[in-house]
Amino acid sequence: MHARFVLKWLAGDLDALPLWNGGPENLHVTDGAAFPHRDAEIEEVHSWAMLAEWRNPWRDEDSAPADTRLASGSARGTVQLLDWVCGVTTDGPLTDTRVGLGRPSLYQVSLEVRQAMAGLMQARDAGSSVLAGRIEAIMDTFAWLAGWSSVPPVDRHGHVAAEECAERDTQCACDEAGSCLLANCPACWRVPCVQGFGQNGAA
Repeated sequence: MHARFVLKWLAGDLDALPLWNGGPENLHVTDGAAFPHRDAEIEEVHSWAMLAEWRNPWRDEDSAPADTRLASGSARGTVQLLDWVCGVTTDGPLTDTRVGLGRPSLYQVSLEVRQAMAGLMQARDAGSSVLAGRIEAIMDTFAWLAGWSSVPPVDRHGHVAAEECAERDTQCACDEAGSCLLANCPACWRVPCVQGFGQNGAA
């Protein structure tokens, strides 16, 4: 898993080099490290991910276009990991590891995600783009949680990373308003943000 993230950094896909704490004898990248994001920030991205899952409901392998299946798997994987990190669920999404009371530490999340590579290879070998998208999203979500990527795995419009969103990086003014400003917001004139869920049929 570490090698994969280093290669992603070399390719420019990650903004920070994924280093580990301690010497060569200790390769646990997140030993003793805290989440670099505040709980409120993680919970905000969690709400974006739930919107993405609403927009891209889980589907088994079918005749849907490949990008639709990928978005479905990506949304599910992001929600599952953030459900665990936010304390919504008690078990890890890949191994069902239970951490007891409270939320998992970053180190515990890293132990969960290290199982992802084998699962990703199995999903690809089986030709399951939905499962492969789910596992890739779990890994990418961990990269953001660990601070290795500055880009969240989903945006405020409910788009997963693989989806195009022209306004992904545009400043949104809807949080302060408490509802989506739609055409009056430069980020939301095309697609409502999470603040617009259920608002006049938007979302």
